Amino acid sequence: MSHSSYWTWQRITLAVSARILLVTFLFSLMAFAMGLLLGIVALSLNSAVAGQADLANAYRHFGLPGAFIGMFVGIVGMLALELRQFRRPRTPFGG
Repeated sequence: MSHSSYWTWQRITLAVSARILLVTFLFSLMAFAMGLLLGIVALSLNSAVAGQADLANAYRHFGLPGAFIGMFVGIVGMLALELRQFRRPRTPFGG
């Protein structure tokens, strides 16, 4: 087995960082999409009752705050998960 196939601390750090960033990005996208959908529905219902509404407000008041909440939840959740994985006791293979 070649030495390049071993997991070094640098490769572990890079892999953990990539996982954290990927999941945080996905959570941000999902939260932005859900916030935008809920904002469009809420503003559409409001415009049916009160008249014409500017749907650009859905981005400002629903989409962006949703994305920031999703980003926070994603990064905190993944950091907690990865730290819990590092603290887990390991057993060597074949022993």
